[in-house]
Amino acid sequence: MDANKIWEFLLSVCAARIWQVLNGLASKIQNLPHSSFQDHRFKLKLRQHNPRTQTAIDNVLIPLKKVKPYQQWENENYRLHTIADAVDIFNPNQVTVFILTLQKLDPNTNQRTGIPLSNGYKKTLLQTYNQFCKVNQIPFDTPSLKATFPIPIIPTREQVQRIMSMSTWKYTIVFAIMAETGVEPQELSNIKHNNINLDKGEISVMGTKQHANGVYLLRPKTAEMLRQYIARRPLSKPPFPPAKYIEGAWIRARRIATRKFCDLELKKIPCKNLRNFAGAEYYYGAGNKDPWAVMKFMRHHRISTTQHYLQALKIRTDDDDQYDSRSIMLGQPDTEQTILNLLQNGWKCELQADNHAYFRKRKQLQIT
Repeated sequence: MDANKIWEFLLSVCAARIWQVLNGLASKIQNLPHSSFQDHRFKLKLRQHNPRTQTAIDNVLIPLKKVKPYQQWENENYRLHTIADAVDIFNPNQVTVFILTLQKLDPNTNQRTGIPLSNGYKKTLLQTYNQFCKVNQIPFDTPSLKATFPIPIIPTREQVQRIMSMSTWKYTIVFAIMAETGVEPQELSNIKHNNINLDKGEISVMGTKQHANGVYLLRPKTAEMLRQYIARRPLSKPPFPPAKYIEGAWIRARRIATRKFCDLELKKIPCKNLRNFAGAEYYYGAGNKDPWAVMKFMRHHRISTTQHYLQALKIRTDDDDQYDSRSIMLGQPDTEQTILNLLQNGWKCELQADNHAYFRKRKQLQIT
C-alpha cells in the first residue's frame, strides 16, 4: 500500500469521526429548550416547560434581552422559571400564595430553612410576575408589601484610598471615576468611546437600575488620568472592562488592603458602595448639603430614594444643614391653606410625586 492510499484511508476515518461528532451535537441542540435560552453563558439548570408556558415566558424575556444588561435579564429569567417550576404560572392566586410563603434555602442541603424571605425580594418577584401578566394580558392585582431596607454603608475617604492603593494602575483609574461620579460598574462598562469627551473631561452615562442618564465633568487630575488610560486602550475594545472584571479587581484589592492595614472593616465594603461614597462627597462638597442637588447628581427619580442614602450620613449638627424640607400630602381638607402659608413664608415647591408636594427653604443665619 503506497503513501497516497494510506493518507486517503486516514482522512476518510477522520471525516467519518467528525461527522459522527457533529451529528451528536445536532441531536443535543434539538433537545435544548427554546432558542431564547440557548445562550452559552446561561448556566442555570432549568427544565423545559410546556409550549404554552414557554411561549408566555419568551414573550416577556425576548424584548428584555435587547434593552437590559445580561445579568438583569438572567435574574428575570430565573425568577419566572422558578415560579413556573413551582406552581401554575397562569394562576395569579397560586403565584401570590407561593411568593408570600417563600422561605430561604440552605446552600448546603438545598432545603427550605423555615426562615421567610425578605419583603424586598418578595416585592421583586411580584414586580416580575406583574410584568409577565401585563405582557400576556392576565388580570393581576399586586399585593402591597412594606419592604424595610437596611441603612446603606458609606465608606470613609481613608477606606476607599486604602483599597484603591492596592489595585493596579488600570483599575485605580476605573475606581477613581466611580468614586467621583457614582456610576455603577455596569453603567461604566456600557460606556462607548463616543460617550467620552477627552478635551472637556466629560463622560456620558446611560443609567441602569432605573437610574436616569447623566453627564459628568471630571476633575482635572481624573480627566488627565483618563486621557492616559484611553491612549493605551485599543479603539477596537470598549473603554472600560466588563462589570464582573471591575468587581473582581475590587475584591482582590480589598483582600490585599485588609491584610496590609489589618482593617477588617474593609471586607464589608463592596464595589457598589463607591456610589454611596460619591454621593456623600458631593453632599458635603459641591452639593452644599442640598438633598435636591444630590438627587440630580445620583440620577434618582424620587427624593425618597436619595433620603434613604442620606440617612446614613453622620451629620454633625442640625444647624449644619443649609435647607429645611417639608412634605405635604395632597387632597386633604387643609392642603390649600397649608401650601398658601408655606409660599407666603418663603418656602418653594420643588417636586410633586407620590401624592405629596415637597417644599424646601434655605435656613436663616442666626447671629448670637
